[in-house]
Amino acid sequence: MSERAISTLPLQPIQPIRAIQPVVQQVPKALTTLAVQPQIISDPNAILMNVLQQNKGLSSVISPKDTAVVFASPERTAQATEYMRSNGYGGTPKMEMWDKNEPGDTGYIHPQPGKNIVEVFDQSLQTNPEALHNAIYGDLQHLMSKRDPNWAAMREEYKANYTPQELERITAKKTWLEDVNGTGGSPNAGHDAYIRHFLNEHDIAMKGQERYGGTMYSPKQLEILDRMKTYLKDGKITATEKKDIAKKIKSLEGK
Repeated sequence: MSERAISTLPLQPIQPIRAIQPVVQQVPKALTTLAVQPQIISDPNAILMNVLQQNKGLSSVISPKDTAVVFASPERTAQATEYMRSNGYGGTPKMEMWDKNEPGDTGYIHPQPGKNIVEVFDQSLQTNPEALHNAIYGDLQHLMSKRDPNWAAMREEYKANYTPQELERITAKKTWLEDVNGTGGSPNAGHDAYIRHFLNEHDIAMKGQERYGGTMYSPKQLEILDRMKTYLKDGKITATEKKDIAKKIKSLEGK
């Protein structure tokens, strides 16, 4: 077909697009709301398995056969909140690590006796796989202190090496891990809180270290924490560390 032929073809009228606009406007608002709602994680125990697979130190003493992650119901969350407030622990916990041999207390009992349970109350953790992974990694460290003598010995070594300045803040209940950092920290922040913040919420811990001029963690504690982090990852210690830990364990048994 020639260029002249093309130029002489009759033009088709362009149809107005207004006709399709009502179709778009008829989409229910509820559907657009549903699309942005965070979804509850369907299988939190798959994340638990991932944590254990990535950390041989944890999986050497913690088995998925007797350990599980559960999301607390609204009723259970209300029960936990009441228990925490009445016992001076603040408000609703983010999560709770239950040892399988721990019965709990009146009004707040173990959710599944006979199993190690990571009970998750915080809804933001229930919808965020990455945050839940990190939280599980931190809470399982509670069981390490009870079941792994190497970890327990490193923890005792950590306890013995606070700076004088941090010991004063602990006595005065004005540590970075309590209310000072503005995150609603525990009013009874203990040794494990220092360890878990360094390993799990490193940025928060280092802000405290900076604020207090490098006295929140002593140089020796920072060295111990690096060893603890490596131990969680590969479950191994050097021959020298093994000798030192053996001495520490022996001294602990004598107490």
